[in-house]
Amino acid sequence: MHIEIPRDESQESQELAVQIEQSFTDPMEAGGDPIVDIVANADDVVRVKQRTKTMQRRAGGSEVLSATFAQLVPGLPFADSFEKAPEKNFVFLIPGDEELFVGGGALNGAVGLKLQKDGKQPLGFSIDAKGEVEKIADQNTGKMVPKYDHQKCPYAKLHRFLYEKARRAKETVVEELSDFHGAPLLFASCRSYKDTAEPFGAAFLTIFKKVNRPYSPKNVGLCYTVGALGRNKRAEGEEAASAAREALVVKDKKKFLKEIFMTGTNCMALITHYNQKHANKKLADGTVLPRIEVFRSPIVAGGTFMHPDVTPEATALSLLWGYQAKVEDKSPALELMPEAAMKNAYQKIQDRVGPDSDMLYEEIEQELAEM
Repeated sequence: MHIEIPRDESQESQELAVQIEQSFTDPMEAGGDPIVDIVANADDVVRVKQRTKTMQRRAGGSEVLSATFAQLVPGLPFADSFEKAPEKNFVFLIPGDEELFVGGGALNGAVGLKLQKDGKQPLGFSIDAKGEVEKIADQNTGKMVPKYDHQKCPYAKLHRFLYEKARRAKETVVEELSDFHGAPLLFASCRSYKDTAEPFGAAFLTIFKKVNRPYSPKNVGLCYTVGALGRNKRAEGEEAASAAREALVVKDKKKFLKEIFMTGTNCMALITHYNQKHANKKLADGTVLPRIEVFRSPIVAGGTFMHPDVTPEATALSLLWGYQAKVEDKSPALELMPEAAMKNAYQKIQDRVGPDSDMLYEEIEQELAEM
């Protein structure tokens, strides 16, 4: 977030504005009234609160988040990741793994299968002579699952390549327009809010070549993210979680929710940046990059990675608040998967959001207090 300071303001006022900007840079850490705690003079409080309203408006804090819910697949209790005939240009969010592959198990695997079978993308699933997915017994549960080799997935290599750049330029979007490591793409980008070796919380955006879009040319790409690790577990069909991985688990539930909030800000900021800078831009070969009109999102870290002491509803609320914080001009329409926890979290935002952005976190705090 950035505050524009008029040239005729005093040095003291400029220093004050910087302090306030810092207090809103990480609102999850703020306690009490971040303005009143900094400003003692009553006149300054009024003036600075006026400035802060503008800051909150830019961050989405003064606006109630607007979203719709995906429709259920006829006859089934869930919505699909990609529609067969979407009306608008569409991107789906995959809650992925820190190994950064597309495929494997859970929702990541389900989307990966669509991309390999319908989008003709080389992702690492084994397909037999009849065109069917080969299956093997999961090493932990014995359940038959698709046979998958994540080392053959080009997205894993591409995502790691992008993340190594992004973690050295925190909160800056890094982009790639040519070297996609074998993935059939037109564009790729990444944003991270931290510089750790593991990519938890990072967001990746990839735009498919038209011939590699599943079902419809309007299914233009993926947003991929790695939610905070609430427990040391992996989905069926993936390699077992190692004991060393336990050190990556975020055991403090408040820190876990903060990570989910920051993940939401990364995803929305990344997609919005693409729409602002690249939508409808013509590439060297004449191909036009599509504008992302709809962003469909499930809960992140509400399943395999879910923290044992945090409800899916509180996780969803943190994610939605993160989205709200980065909604700007040219952000896509937000469409949510119709899970009960997501619906409940969204309704809380509609019912209780106020003019101050930190009121939403008070809702998360209340959820925690009731656990």
